Amino acid sequence: MGTIDVGELLYEYTVTLTGMTEYGVSFEALMAGTAAPPPEGARFDIPFDGASNGPKLTGRVTGVDCLRVHADDVAPPHPGSPIAGLRNT
Repeated sequence: MGTIDVGELLYEYTVTLTGMTEYGVSFEALMAGTAAPPPEGARFDIPFDGASNGPKLTGRVTGVDCLRVHADDVAPPHPGSPIAGLRNT
C-alpha cells in the first residue's frame, strides 16, 4: 500500500440527482420563499448516482445526501457520502 500526500487529488466525481424525499416542507416552496421551515426544521433526502475519476480512485459513487434546513433558514453543510465500486489506479 502506498502513501498519499496531504492535499493530493484523489478523485473528482460527477453525480445526477435521482430523486428527493421531503420532510417538513416542500423544497420547491422553500426555495421560492412561499413557505418557511417549520419550527423543528426541515429535511430533504437527496439520492444520487454518478462516476468517480481521479489519479488514485475510480469507480461509481452512489448514496443519499441529507440536507437539513433549520427554522432560521440556515442549512449547515453535511459532507460525506458512501463511494461504491472504487478501484485503486
